[in-house]
Amino acid sequence: MEVQSFNKFLLILIILFMCRSTETQRSSPCHRKCSYVEAFQQANCEYRSLDTIPVECNAASYLSLRYNNIARIRPEIFRGFPFLKYLLLSNNNISHIEANTFIGAPQLKSIKLLYNNLQVFDRYALNGTENRLRNIYLSRNSLRVIENGTFQLVPKLEVIDLYQNRLSQLTSGVFQHLKYLERLFLGMNKLVDLPEDVFKDLSSLVYLDLSNNSLTTLYINVFAHMDYLMTIDLSGNRLISIGNVLHLPNIRLDLRWNNLHQIDNLTLEILTSNAEILFLKGNPWHCDCSMEPLRQWYQQLSISNEKDVKIDNPVCSYPSDLANHTVIDLEVSLCIEIPASSEETSTATSRPFPSNNEFHNNDNVGIDKNVPMYQDSVTERAESGKTDDKLLIVIVGVAVAFTILITLFVVFIVIKIRKRHSDDKGSDEPNVNTPLKPREQFDNTSHVGKMLTPEKEILNKERNVERCSKKLNFIPSESIC
Repeated sequence: MEVQSFNKFLLILIILFMCRSTETQRSSPCHRKCSYVEAFQQANCEYRSLDTIPVECNAASYLSLRYNNIARIRPEIFRGFPFLKYLLLSNNNISHIEANTFIGAPQLKSIKLLYNNLQVFDRYALNGTENRLRNIYLSRNSLRVIENGTFQLVPKLEVIDLYQNRLSQLTSGVFQHLKYLERLFLGMNKLVDLPEDVFKDLSSLVYLDLSNNSLTTLYINVFAHMDYLMTIDLSGNRLISIGNVLHLPNIRLDLRWNNLHQIDNLTLEILTSNAEILFLKGNPWHCDCSMEPLRQWYQQLSISNEKDVKIDNPVCSYPSDLANHTVIDLEVSLCIEIPASSEETSTATSRPFPSNNEFHNNDNVGIDKNVPMYQDSVTERAESGKTDDKLLIVIVGVAVAFTILITLFVVFIVIKIRKRHSDDKGSDEPNVNTPLKPREQFDNTSHVGKMLTPEKEILNKERNVERCSKKLNFIPSESIC
């Protein structure tokens, strides 16, 4: 009874609270333009055809103004929004964010301006948010330039989203002093190159998206001092080499849909030691001897992947006889010995090796010096493999022949034994078709089948006559008995 009474009391309190919230919501000035829940300080102003910021909702901590007709935000319009933490301005028609736009909202943690028509983002636009702002989302706009100092006003930023804009270049200091930044989205822009020190202060960065740009090369130290970087998305660019740039443990690297022909040995050694995820599809791979270490590494991973490395299956484009063949499925070594025609070509070679100018900053200098030794070792391994295959074939042939001989011998013995057994069984049975010899008669009294001598035959006849006479009471003739 007490439990039921308590439940009823609790239900009444909830109903009273909801009624009061509804009354407060209806009586709040923000409710005239938006849906406002005072208990949670949430103002939902979506799809209201608003063209300006509703200052009546200045008590909200969460303000969503998505899907409206706002084209301009007046500077300092958020002055008097002391509790505002989350501001959603996506899917409007805003083209310009002026200086001091967000001043007066010191508690702001996240600003979302996705799907607008932003062309200018003033370097002082974030003035007044330096204490709390953590996330700024500017993706899917028309920004062409981000000025130096734009993000330096908010050094505690953790996420900067500039995905799908029109950025063609970045200045060296655009991300300066952002030591807390963890995720940076720069994909779907028009970046042609990156300054060597553009990421030098991003020591806490974990995720970097550079996909779908027009990058052709990378500086050797562009990712230096980024000890926590785990994922780099470089897919959809025009990279012809990546060089010696990835000294990062457990790296997840996406290099799909670039112009990579080969990977030099040093870069491959770094990748095979550190890569946790490696995607290489969509590149015009030249499958010659320089790709042999990659082929061996891929096959080793497919057999026993102790590190649980995730890889895709890149496809060869050159030479023509290997076109459309996947690297991981190639069973034959890419280093094939070609007969030497002169002293200059006496070393075992395969298809041409990449020249030094194919890689940025001469990353593959010194590789050609080790090529003959590497090819000789590969040739020796190939020849030893052929010898082992021949020996294995001989051993298998001898074993098969020996087995066949043993089987034939056993079959022959079994046939002989069966034939002898049938002959012995036939000799024990009497042959009814063989005529008896004149003296071969059987004793009818004994039934033992013994032959009778003449004396025993006469005695036997006399006994028969005697028995017959006793039965007939006269001496019969021999023919009757």
